[in-house]
Amino acid sequence: CGMEAARRRPGAEPDLALLSKNEGMKQAELARFAGVRPSSISEVVDRLERHGLIERRRDNSDHWVFRLYLTEKGILQ
Repeated sequence: CGMEAARRRPGAEPDLALLSKNEGMKQAELARFAGVRPSSISEVVDRLERHGLIERRRDNSDHWVFRLYLTEKGILQ
């Protein structure tokens, strides 16, 4: 299950909860809200994406930036 893999780092569930309330946030914003270093959140985001719980989409106004969105599977978690 995706959430079991995500649970390897304490706080992965709050990351999904934060995204559900703030879809489209930047990865750096998620790190700030979660109170962790950007490098730490990067590992979690990679894992959640691999398990199909979130997806990264390029920002329309800044192609260097990715925004994070829950997938249908992520919403059901």
